[in-house]
Amino acid sequence: MATTLFFDVVSGGPAAGKLLSVTRGIGATSQGATTSAGGDHKLYDFSGAKTDWWYQVNAVTISGTVSFNVWGSEDAMATNCTAACRVARCDSAGTEISDVVANANAGHLDNVEYGTVTALQTWTATPTSTSFNDGDWIKVIPHADAFGVMAVGSATLRFGGTTGGADGDSFVTFTETITAYTPAADMPYRSPLPPLLAQ
Repeated sequence: MATTLFFDVVSGGPAAGKLLSVTRGIGATSQGATTSAGGDHKLYDFSGAKTDWWYQVNAVTISGTVSFNVWGSEDAMATNCTAACRVARCDSAGTEISDVVANANAGHLDNVEYGTVTALQTWTATPTSTSFNDGDWIKVIPHADAFGVMAVGSATLRFGGTTGGADGDSFVTFTETITAYTPAADMPYRSPLPPLLAQ
């Protein structure tokens, strides 16, 4: 069964990154990226920190189509930006191990230019088949990419929306069933000695 993870407004991932959630957010909010002449892969900047989204998982192999649903805009049509997302596997400490959807993957971006009014962009990517261990993290890095030749300006990501199909309803969907990491329960202590026999 496919798993949809929403870009939440709550922090809690490694390095104070934001969390992906199986439920929609509490209200749409914005995060901006500063673009540059001839640039690409411009990360959204939240309160001075580059922000990634994280989800800690039980063991799973991601190999099926990854679908992106991202709301955003650019400040002017001359800025020449499109929505993009990189997906990576990180270990339990948050150290990046490998790309699932790399910046070099042609499917990592929508390749349709943002408008100057917030709107939805959707696209899909074929990932590199990647096996996650119990406790590993999925890290999703939404960013603004070049549509043609990027210019100086800004792009805006909208996320944390409460309503499906409306402003801020940004998420990523994986083909696989992905479950939140659950540490193994401690086994109850058992004495190695038999109970005392009645006298």
